[in-house]
Amino acid sequence: ADTLGSLEVGSPVMYRQVKVGSVQSYQFARNSKRILIGVHIEKEYAHLVNGSSRFWNASGITLSGDLSGIKVKSESLQTLMAGGVAFDTPKADVPLKRRIPRFRLHDSQEAADRAGTLITIRVDRADGLKPGTPIRFRGLEVGSVESVDLTSDLQAVLLRARITGAQDRIARAGTRFWVVKPAFGLV
Repeated sequence: ADTLGSLEVGSPVMYRQVKVGSVQSYQFARNSKRILIGVHIEKEYAHLVNGSSRFWNASGITLSGDLSGIKVKSESLQTLMAGGVAFDTPKADVPLKRRIPRFRLHDSQEAADRAGTLITIRVDRADGLKPGTPIRFRGLEVGSVESVDLTSDLQAVLLRARITGAQDRIARAGTRFWVVKPAFGLV
């Protein structure tokens, strides 16, 4: 995860609002930019986790609204009080890649549900780039930047981005990306 939020040791791990495990530990990753959260899924629920599982922070209340009304959403009363993690497994029989798998903890269920392919783009400079910056192809938005970091040798910038449109043709080796900046002139 990027931040710990209100999670603590003992916070519940929920699947469809049923507690199936708990948070066991947390620590900084090697680069101290992310937090590794150790969770335990009870043996009888281990089959619920596979390679397609998506985890999100289920702490607190989410408010959203527009002219038609306001929506209030919480995973459960338990996660509202103690913080928590929730997950979903959309596809059956997707094998785990490691004996002890790692998953990204998304900020919300909506973030976890975003379809698309994650890619890494290396650029010389990050002029004006930040999470949320759109990626366009022929004027259409086909994705967005999710994070901006320096390379370990400090010689370039790495963008983690999610391509949501035409993934099979855009999110592949050999695709060239460039930064478009507004420019003013006398013309």
